[in-house]
Amino acid sequence: MLLSHHPPSQYCRTYKILGIRFCARCTGIVVGLIIGIVTDFSSLNFLLLLVLPIPTFMNFVLQERKIISSNNVLKTVLSIPLGIYIFGIINLIISDLKLGIILTIFLLFMQFLSAFILFRTGDLEKLVIEYENGIYK
Repeated sequence: MLLSHHPPSQYCRTYKILGIRFCARCTGIVVGLIIGIVTDFSSLNFLLLLVLPIPTFMNFVLQERKIISSNNVLKTVLSIPLGIYIFGIINLIISDLKLGIILTIFLLFMQFLSAFILFRTGDLEKLVIEYENGIYK
């Protein structure tokens, strides 16, 4: 679990490269950060930035609710915009602290909203149990 935060029971959410496990979504985030650095997305419109994390969270919630079937490639691709968003946050914290904080709060809100939806539907507990069973058994 050095580079993947998933226990063996969730290895289906990872890539195995040279015997090392990489989380599919985290891989997309890293790719997005690299794209942000290489292409200098620092001048992205603030409102456009607000849209970027939505695909990742929608995919996560819909997958955990069993509404859609997601695969690792889809998880990675839909997480790239989140990586660009995080790059935007870092840039804004450096250049405009107030906007950077607003984007950070929005990201935390998206995480809270995802957890709240899964909690209300009973799917969060299932996810936690699956994770804990994978670690402690």
